[in-house]
Amino acid sequence: MKRVFRTISLEFRLATPMGQSPNTQEKTWFFEVPEKRDTKKAWNELLHRIFYDANVHLRRSAPNDVNWLALDSWKKNPVDWNRMVQWNGDTDSEVTLRHLPWQLMSPIWEPSVVYYVDDEGHYDGISPYDFSELILYRCLAAGQIDKDQARLFLDRLYVGHGDATFADRSNRLRNIDLVRPPRSGQFRRVPGETPWHSGPPSHHHVDTSAAPPPAHRVDPTSSATASKVIATLFCLGLLVLSIWYFGPFVF
Repeated sequence: MKRVFRTISLEFRLATPMGQSPNTQEKTWFFEVPEKRDTKKAWNELLHRIFYDANVHLRRSAPNDVNWLALDSWKKNPVDWNRMVQWNGDTDSEVTLRHLPWQLMSPIWEPSVVYYVDDEGHYDGISPYDFSELILYRCLAAGQIDKDQARLFLDRLYVGHGDATFADRSNRLRNIDLVRPPRSGQFRRVPGETPWHSGPPSHHHVDTSAAPPPAHRVDPTSSATASKVIATLFCLGLLVLSIWYFGPFVF
């Protein structure tokens, strides 16, 4: 299955139950995806899913914050592998930005700025260094560069360790070329699950708690318990009546 590297420049907004912010913010992410998933439809689904998963994490971290981040627009460009391998090892920010821009970027609310996507559409965040190696090993396998060029690049990336890294390239590639299972408690939406949107996150995705068993069994015939039951039923009745009466205007 042929795979491609893409740069995604996107804009997003802060969304609330009352609407969205007038201004957008920008992000740049980097991907390796199967060529069959390099379509507008597939990108729309994937990017919204990454946003949605991030919004679930943010809501779990701050349950009282009802805002979420909404993808507004995006555009893609190919990653320039040739420019990457021509990097001379200079770590000046302007030079790095031109040759290995992912090395200068760090995630803030998102899981990563660099992603690997498998044939089924599952994604995993990888490190900028892994991404550089992945591009290099793909180019080497495709005959776009030779072994000496690969060793030289790795020696610049990992100063003094180029030969050792190159010798271990098969093992290193196996550890990059896969989607790892989510960590315990980490939420990832199923690829293709509808609706395709960034948020708000559904309550059943946010809520990870299970109802605890009662500490003891309550006697429903006691007068105190009966009073509580009556009061609860009365409140529920008022709630249902309010929803029925005000629903068309509030919801």
